Amino acid sequence: MSLDESTPSQRTRASPPASPSNTQTDLTSMSPEEDDRSTMRDSSTMSSIKPVMTMLQIDPANEVKFDLVAGRSLERIVKLYNSTTVPVAFKVKTTAPKRYFVRPTSGIVEGRTEVSIRLVMQAQKTATRPTGAEKDKFLIQATKVNATSAEVAMKGFDSEEKAAKAVFDNTMDKTLIQERKLACSFHLPPPPPPPP
Repeated sequence: MSLDESTPSQRTRASPPASPSNTQTDLTSMSPEEDDRSTMRDSSTMSSIKPVMTMLQIDPANEVKFDLVAGRSLERIVKLYNSTTVPVAFKVKTTAPKRYFVRPTSGIVEGRTEVSIRLVMQAQKTATRPTGAEKDKFLIQATKVNATSAEVAMKGFDSEEKAAKAVFDNTMDKTLIQERKLACSFHLPPPPPPPP
């Protein structure tokens, strides 16, 4: 199974998320690839002062939990629910692009609808936390799509991801961009039962 640029976001009209839904899936056949667009260049990106996230309800809200399993790629689903009546563009970045796939890395969530983001952790040889992974984070950015940015975004772009990036590029007032950081946590499998 591969993840490529054409992977569509899962869009549904739904009620706001009520409880965390960290679905985990085995993706053993995934091949590594780097995507600079989902990369957070350094930790200073995380510390920039941005307005509190109100445009999107994010599930899980603060932490992405991975249950470590040797030899398997692990997928978590993060849901973005647009609680407004206007379209909202989003971008997702990570501090560890070689360890995670993010798909889609950007897009547009229509008013009162939901989009699912796939966060995929590369397979580990052993069921142990990777070195330095305790600092891993995801950054979700959001900004409203006004008439001007919508016209710019949809002109000449062949994908929603590229259109969303254009919205951010054309948002001159960066205080209109909201952010939410998601930390990563890692859980070891339970020890095997003692022999009889």
